[in-house]
Amino acid sequence: MSSASDIIIVWVHGAWHGPECFKEVGDIIAKVGYGNKYLSLPSVGSNGPSRHADEDSEYVRENVLKVLDEDEKDVVVVMHSYGGVPGSNAAYGLGKEQRKAEGKQTGIINLAYIASFVLPKDTSLLMGVGGTLPPWCLVQDGGYILTDTPEKIFYNDCSDEQIERMKKQLGSQSHNSFTDQFIKYESYKEIPSSYMICKYDSAIPVEAQERMIAASGPTTFQYVEKLDSSHSPFVSRVEDTARYVRKAAGEKL
Repeated sequence: MSSASDIIIVWVHGAWHGPECFKEVGDIIAKVGYGNKYLSLPSVGSNGPSRHADEDSEYVRENVLKVLDEDEKDVVVVMHSYGGVPGSNAAYGLGKEQRKAEGKQTGIINLAYIASFVLPKDTSLLMGVGGTLPPWCLVQDGGYILTDTPEKIFYNDCSDEQIERMKKQLGSQSHNSFTDQFIKYESYKEIPSSYMICKYDSAIPVEAQERMIAASGPTTFQYVEKLDSSHSPFVSRVEDTARYVRKAAGEKL
């Protein structure tokens, strides 16, 4: 396996969030040698639609390729929630074994999902939730979505201080990133993958997480962990999340 110093963790946040949500976990794993690249998805914070539906997918792929080809490091892509949609699309063909067959030395060594959407080909996030967004998704006329009661949906096991800190970081989410961005590539079937199930998740209930894992096939996820956590273990269970990412990178902990 690659050593920690040869790996960069590429962090793909979920809807409404930003890269700062991962910093506390990233700081922990940096202490044992990993690099961090925190992405900021274009679909968040614009108070309008994405320029085109695949903007996030293209953005993630562009940044992963920079790490692989310019930094010459292997990559673990960590995806939270909605981030699994652009992350899965972006990873296609970039696995370590696929790149090795092309004569390249670096590649994605793991796709690490955290309470994330793992959807089949030709499915959008909207289709993945049954065709209707939940009532806490507040669709605005300008082509974007806000959230209602995020303290109950995202942070139901967090402290008051953590909740206030995270709520200040939330932005708008483009509507078309949910409706018109489809899974083009089931990258999780060609690249080693991991999944952290969050048992007390109010955004993607544990039953939905388990259904997606089962639907992806019995051999898709080499490592599955179930954590007593809300939708945001990178806030409430920082050490556990860091350990999960390190295991996804190949460490035996």
